[in-house]
Order: sequence, then structure tokens, then C-alpha cells
Amino acid sequence: MTEIISTASQQSGNLLPLVGKFFASGSVGGLFILVGVALFKFVKWAMLIDEQGKNMSSSFDQLTKTLNDFSKEIRAEIKLLGKEFHEDRKEVRAEIKLLGKEFREDRKEIRSEIELLSKEFREDRKEIRSEIELLSKEFREDIKEIRTDIKTLLLYQLPHESVKATSPLQLTEKGKTISEGFSAAELAKRIAETLKGEVEGKADYDLQAFCFDYARSRFKPDDVLEARIKQVAYDNGVDN
Repeated sequence: MTEIISTASQQSGNLLPLVGKFFASGSVGGLFILVGVALFKFVKWAMLIDEQGKNMSSSFDQLTKTLNDFSKEIRAEIKLLGKEFHEDRKEVRAEIKLLGKEFREDRKEIRSEIELLSKEFREDRKEIRSEIELLSKEFREDIKEIRTDIKTLLLYQLPHESVKATSPLQLTEKGKTISEGFSAAELAKRIAETLKGEVEGKADYDLQAFCFDYARSRFKPDDVLEARIKQVAYDNGVDN
């Protein structure tokens, strides 16, 4: 029996020779030992399989845990990236809003500057027009004065042979001829009717000065009378 057990123990990896040997010897006890050895091998094999299964299960659990941890990390990263994306989008929107506000403010300032420049331009143009009108008015007045001076030189500064220089001033015969040429007496009579209020009470000297001043500065003959006076002056050789 000891030999059988020893032999079974040594050759436990090959059960078929043992089975043949025990059946050949006709030993029932050996058969039980054979069954025990076979059962031992089976149990050991089952335990090995179970251990391997446990190891595989442990490896699978470890893999599952690793995958779960990795998944958690990925989700955390995605969540973080999503948060950063939302924050960035929020910042971008804020910057766009700020840029839009600054653009509107700049546009408002530009419009204000344009309106101010336009207002200043209109005011400057108005001032320029006023200055032009003033200069034009002064120019017309200067022309008017020049024309008056020319008329005075041409029409009223009669030569000595037409007017006696002694006071009271009187016309010579030539002066009478010239004055009759454009009906000076009738003209003076009509004018005198309108000047009674201005000459009343004046002394002879002042009256004489007033009449000459009126003739130089206020007397404005119409075109027909002016042409007639010029023609009479020309015909009688009045050139100064």
C-alpha cells in the first residue's frame, strides 16, 4: 500500500498507468487510493482554475477600476474644459459687448465732432458772409463817394470865369449861360421849397455854405438831368 501511494504520489500527473496497475493487482484498496488521488488532482486542478479565475477576476476588477478611474479623469477633464470654454465664451461675449459699447461711444463722439465742425463751419461762413456784405457795403459807399467827388469836380467846380470869387458869390455871364442851359434856376427853386425848414434863420454866410454843401453831397440828379448838365458843361468848355 505504501508503495502504491508513493507511486501514485510520484506519478500523479499520469493517472492511466496507475489505474491499469491497480486493476491488474486486483487490489480494492488501491482503487480507493486511486480515486482519492484522482479526486485530489481534480480538486487541485479545480482550485487552480478557481485561483486563476480569482486572479482573472481580480485583474478584471483592477482593469474595470482603472477604466472607471480613467473615465472619471476624462469626465473631469471634459467638465473642466467645458467650464473653461463657458468662461472663455463669457469673456469673449463681454469683450464683444465692450467693443460694441466703445464703438458706439466713438461713433457718438465722431458725430458730435462732425456736428461741432459743421456748426463752426456754418458760423464761419456766416461771419465771412457778414464780412463780405460789410466790405461790399463799404465798397459801394466808397464808390458812391467817389462818384460824388467826380460829379463835384465835373459839375460844380466851375472855372473862375463862370463864378465871381468875391462874396457874395455871383455868376458871370458865362455862368449864367451855363446855368440857363439846364434850367438851374427852376431846379434850384424846386429844391429850395423842400429846404425851408433847414435854412430858416441861417446867416448869409451859413446859408451860402449850406447851399454849396447840399449841391456837393445831397443833390442827386436823375440820368436825364445829369446827361444834360454834362452836355452843357462840355459845350461851354467847363473841364475843371
